[in-house]
Amino acid sequence: MNAKIIASTAFIFVCTWSLFGFPLLAAISAAIGFSSTTPSIAIRAITAGLSLYLILTRLKTTHRLYIFFFCAFWLAYTLRLYIDLEIEGRQFYNSAGVFWSWSIGACFLPALAAAVSFSASALVTIRRLGLWISICTTFLLITFGHNSVVNALGESIDINRLNVSSLNPISAGHAAATTIIISVSSFIFSKTSRLEKVAVVTSCGAGAYLLILSNSRGPVVSLTLAFTLLLLAKIQHKRLLSVTSFFIIGALVAAYLNRSLLFDNTGILYRFEVITSGKDMSTAGRLISTSGAWHQFLENPFFGNSLQEEITKFYPHNVILESLMSTGITGGIAFVIMVALALHASWAILRTSAKDSWIALISLQYIFGAQFSGAIYQSNTMWLSMSLVCALWWICRKRRAPHTEPAKRRSQPYTIS
Repeated sequence: MNAKIIASTAFIFVCTWSLFGFPLLAAISAAIGFSSTTPSIAIRAITAGLSLYLILTRLKTTHRLYIFFFCAFWLAYTLRLYIDLEIEGRQFYNSAGVFWSWSIGACFLPALAAAVSFSASALVTIRRLGLWISICTTFLLITFGHNSVVNALGESIDINRLNVSSLNPISAGHAAATTIIISVSSFIFSKTSRLEKVAVVTSCGAGAYLLILSNSRGPVVSLTLAFTLLLLAKIQHKRLLSVTSFFIIGALVAAYLNRSLLFDNTGILYRFEVITSGKDMSTAGRLISTSGAWHQFLENPFFGNSLQEEITKFYPHNVILESLMSTGITGGIAFVIMVALALHASWAILRTSAKDSWIALISLQYIFGAQFSGAIYQSNTMWLSMSLVCALWWICRKRRAPHTEPAKRRSQPYTIS
């Protein structure tokens, strides 16, 4: 087999799995009734191996500034991992093996591979695969998900939030948001067959239903912010406005038919309402962890303090604050610049490259979502999407520059042939 075909296949697998694969595995494990731990470890190892292959054999010049700060942050974060886990042998909420396998195998290597071996031509295949994977994931979660969790005493407690054994309600909500994003983007901005048109309309409704069932605030806010930026970028796109109007009407109808899911004292609207009331234990816990993480950063502002927040013994649910807590300003500044570059690239793509808007929206979704609930070492989708969107933006600029006069460049759209 041609080495170029092997590399292209590896790139597609690494990106598709990192963006869409883990929720699908969790949904399949719930449907069949087996633990996803072993296959998850195996696929992470395969993904890491293919990523390393791409880094070593398909190295290209892409967004140098992003890659510089990416490597700077991961150098600082890896040093923190080594100090806390190997030198000091500290015990955290997860084992050292989990920290290493997720951070390096699921986040660092795939994201670096996506940045340095980027292939614009593979994005169409990744989008189509992602669409069908998201559809399968959504329907499996709706069918086999449940609203209960098992506490430390082995008792089942109804929390009115859809989840499965290896996918919590927040991750289920983000899977739903991703389904909506890729469905809407495929319907509006991409050429689709009749079968795909039927699939995207159906999956968009199913994604909205799953989003309500997951009863998680972070995915709702991140999806709303991402689509707000899309509307601002494409405000004159008639098809987008019509689809948005249709989606709002559909959401209102769904809300009326499922009032208990929204308005009961455990519904998602009630969960938004109690944020400022002091009655929400989740919000109170996060405020404690946020305050604790900030104080830990102030104790050691240059090199950071720890992988976890010491009061709650957990991560602080905000990746920017976590980067400061764990790596200090040495890694925190690099991380903030990376996020800023990814936000800028996402906005530029939304403004100028309609058919690639799906990857910009997914990047925005997970960047925003990670500010409400996310850990650096487990935000694999955020890392991968940031690398893709920055590499895509760099390629767009590079392909545009030689063919335009300097005075005309600002008005020319970024396109990919």
